[in-house]
Amino acid sequence: MKTCDNYDETYYCKVALHGDIIAAFLSVSRKNEYRYQVALNTINLIIVNPKYRNKGYGTKIVNELVSNANEIFQDDSSIFGVSIDLDNKPSMKIAEKSGFVLAGINTEDDFSHWVYPVTELENYRKYIANNQGEDFTAISTL
Repeated sequence: MKTCDNYDETYYCKVALHGDIIAAFLSVSRKNEYRYQVALNTINLIIVNPKYRNKGYGTKIVNELVSNANEIFQDDSSIFGVSIDLDNKPSMKIAEKSGFVLAGINTEDDFSHWVYPVTELENYRKYIANNQGEDFTAISTL
């Protein structure tokens, strides 16, 4: 993971290689305002090389991030959120396969909001609702 500090956020990026070729790329930002000084790690971007789509690289890179969160971030915060355009079915599939649960949707901008682990579902819903107001509708895949 590479890091870049910017004000109150820290940004990380990770790549998955197929030989010498980048098969997938992920970026995540970290904010310390989420809940009771616990950091929220937000997956900002997942890109899978078109040549390597549907081969598990997207799921692999997210699973590696989640599994190694304590080591990567050097603390015990392993709470992740991701917002995905409702038309982006492949990214929703990656989130679901990686153990994320749907927290709700934003009706204004047509984004779905996902959280990991499931034990953070209610806290994450409150956090998103506080930031997005009436545009957020809580729903779940549970």
